[in-house]
Amino acid sequence: MNGTSFALITLGANSFSLMIAASHPHEPSVQKAYKRKVRLLEHISADGQLHDASIQRAQECLSFFYDCLKQHQIDAQHVHIFATAPLREMSQPQYFHQMARDSIPYPIQVLSPEQECHFIYQGTRITTELQDPCLIIDIGGGSTEIILGQQQRILAQCSIPLGCLNVQSYFLKERLKEHDISRVQQEVNHHLALHLSALQQCIPHSTVGTSGIIQALTELPNRAHQEPVITRKWIKLLLEQNIGRTITAPNLVGLKESRKPTFIAGLLILNALFEALNLEHIRRAHGALREGLLHYAYTHTTPPV
Repeated sequence: MNGTSFALITLGANSFSLMIAASHPHEPSVQKAYKRKVRLLEHISADGQLHDASIQRAQECLSFFYDCLKQHQIDAQHVHIFATAPLREMSQPQYFHQMARDSIPYPIQVLSPEQECHFIYQGTRITTELQDPCLIIDIGGGSTEIILGQQQRILAQCSIPLGCLNVQSYFLKERLKEHDISRVQQEVNHHLALHLSALQQCIPHSTVGTSGIIQALTELPNRAHQEPVITRKWIKLLLEQNIGRTITAPNLVGLKESRKPTFIAGLLILNALFEALNLEHIRRAHGALREGLLHYAYTHTTPPV
């Protein structure tokens, strides 16, 4: 069965992705990848109700993915679908499951916060050179995961229910104000309080970020040829430059249009984490959750050699 094709679908708060891969003897080989901005948690209500427009985008994306699976002739037993924060947050997940089954007839496995941290850690270690102990931060659309690890062992981990989309929906108005910075800081501090001592039990030799906000910052034209390191000082400067500006139209030359809607919210979370964890810099990782899940799907597709 070497070379068996399989599919990995991940349903995040901001994006849905599909990877078609082949299970070669020693590692998976991605043949085709698709990604769609769904923003499932955009305008989510305080009681966890999804917005109609978000549901429609999700349906359209899943139907497209199903067409891709048929085009690539992927067997049903080799389709792996995982969901993260969105299905943990919404008030009626069974409604989403039913809607999803109408669009793509395969079961969805909802990752617990602990499972999500595990796969983020595995995916980061597979793709990124790290010095131990290491600290990994993943700011998603609906949650943020923080993992402290040493080689193959996780020393401490936490998942806080603050991501770019729900921070934007719950805490931000039309324009960025100075008190928004302190408010998000307070929320991050509150959720980290029980985990802080464990996360700071040792000084990390590598601190890496795996999220869209990290990618957006390192892709900027004036940083394209620099070491992909983001500093605490730079993040504070960017926030100061955007006080009073519309949160969906940040003042940053070269920022991709697709990154703009949630950029400020991500910046606020990152700034709060710099402060709470007393970090001075962070660099970009080359993979995370999807890569961890890809290897999991690979081991459950290829029979033991």
